[in-house]
Amino acid sequence: MITANLSLLLATVAVSVANGTELTGYLMDRLCIRRCDKQNNTESCNPDGSNAFYTPEDHTGWCLKIKLCEESGYMLMSEETDANGKHSIIANFTDAPSKTAVVSYIDTVSAGKRVAMPLVTVVYDDNAVSVTSDAGETIVQVTDAVIKDPWPADADVYTGADTTQTLCEDLSAADIDGNNMCFRSDVKVSKADTKGMFVIESNGCPDHANMKGGSGIIANSQADPVVGGGVVAGSGGGCDACTACDSGACGCGVCSAQAGQPCPSTLDNSIEIDDATTLHYALVPASPPGSGNGLLCGRLEADHAGWIGLGFSEEGKMAGSDAIIGVPGAKTVLKYDLDSYAAQPAMSDDKQTLKDTSIVTENGKTIMKFTKLLVEDGEIPISEAGVNFFLHARGSDSLGYHTARSSFQKDFAEDSASCSACSATTGCSAGCGSCASTSCASTSCASASCASTSCASTSCASTSCASTSCA
Repeated sequence: MITANLSLLLATVAVSVANGTELTGYLMDRLCIRRCDKQNNTESCNPDGSNAFYTPEDHTGWCLKIKLCEESGYMLMSEETDANGKHSIIANFTDAPSKTAVVSYIDTVSAGKRVAMPLVTVVYDDNAVSVTSDAGETIVQVTDAVIKDPWPADADVYTGADTTQTLCEDLSAADIDGNNMCFRSDVKVSKADTKGMFVIESNGCPDHANMKGGSGIIANSQADPVVGGGVVAGSGGGCDACTACDSGACGCGVCSAQAGQPCPSTLDNSIEIDDATTLHYALVPASPPGSGNGLLCGRLEADHAGWIGLGFSEEGKMAGSDAIIGVPGAKTVLKYDLDSYAAQPAMSDDKQTLKDTSIVTENGKTIMKFTKLLVEDGEIPISEAGVNFFLHARGSDSLGYHTARSSFQKDFAEDSASCSACSATTGCSAGCGSCASTSCASTSCASASCASTSCASTSCASTSCASTSCA
């Protein structure tokens, strides 16, 4: 058993380190180690649902950067487990420069988001010593640490040769042996261990948030992918394989699927949040399913003069949630991380992905409009089916502590069920009219009897979009 007081964690007998100057493992803050050590079982014991000793691979950048966790300092958990599936502490970052290096690496890889931190390699001084814990673990006392990606320096790189890619229509088609999980052939996908974790390695594209620390991006001058049945030879076109679609050259193929369907012209669904605030909305499903391009189209109206916000939470709590906040005085509608109850700065510019934003106050009423992707890296997802937890708050002219707040739940599948029934009973005109305004993609919309003007303005199937009737 590791003692709960980490200042007493390490025994006083020191021995020289003789097994090299690098260690690979999972970063873990001391506070989360203490929480899980007290519990002494495999269940979740940390705010992000991880267990320091049994699931350190699930520990997130968000949890590592919580103020109390950062102040507690950091350690390194082993990559491998013992016979009981338990990871051990293998390194202790003992000085300020090492802690700074850890924090910098967390910021680079995850920016403190709710994404699991990948394995890291720690480079330390040859003269470092190790100590033995009360549990018999050998723990290296690291100073002047360098934190880096564990990929070897001599790893194979993309040479510029032609690549291939299987275009999977849905998630169920992805398979490691059969199609490389639908990744391009220059991206290596494998399973890491008995836990079934996927390892995605790339020395070229894509430049994913967890693929930092490389030597740069090697250009790929191949043509954009062409839809035509399964494996596409010579697919690629660099890290942005849909550049040609920006000019409309791809029609309704792979790239238009990435673009998804637009918001409807009217927002016919609404939720009365409280006696002063109503959310008018439409949910546009991902097209095709699983492509990550679904949208929440919203208009938040409040009988109130001042800032208003809509939050997205995993459990209905403010701390750890994401939010869209509109400030009329500043004329801004931005995304925010609410990692604590204190005022937070807006997300970084690369995370400000909202579209169609506006904020106005007229006659004592504030109206905020926005379009948000349902699924975004490192942010709380909005589910098309299943319960979502939302928050609302409002305050004075300048962004600060709220004067009112509330929470509510919503399952958008209830809207889709209602829309499907409408389409089935009233035919194409209703299917492409009032029902489609709630972003219901019905089969009747793609039928020949559906007017092209209606079809083009609703969520019709991508195959029909390519035809002249829906031009």
